Amino acid sequence: MPTASQGAITRNNVLPSIDTSVCYRITEPEKAVYRILDVGSAISATFAGMVRAKIGKMDLDEVQANQTTLINTVKKLVEGAQDHWGIEVTRAEILAVNLDAATRANMMKQLNAHVLHR
Repeated sequence: MPTASQGAITRNNVLPSIDTSVCYRITEPEKAVYRILDVGSAISATFAGMVRAKIGKMDLDEVQANQTTLINTVKKLVEGAQDHWGIEVTRAEILAVNLDAATRANMMKQLNAHVLHR
């Protein structure tokens, strides 16, 4: 699937944009055709929703430090739909955690203030 970008809100109210990638293969074409209208859209929407839900329970620092754990957790959750949809998610990744310029600038100010007070 093409790279998807979705917004999320962390537990500490930061609004990153998360770039994700999901690879899947169809294992049972009859299920992929008759049980769901658009498998790709369904996987994308399910994956995005789960990523947002998990990120909402984490601070930004946790999201950045635990991307592998986060994506593995979400991948396992998506696996619940695999059998019903006749697919197998073969790979899932968080490609980037992007912050807007204002958030990055504020983080730099905090970092500089912390360094100055040492």
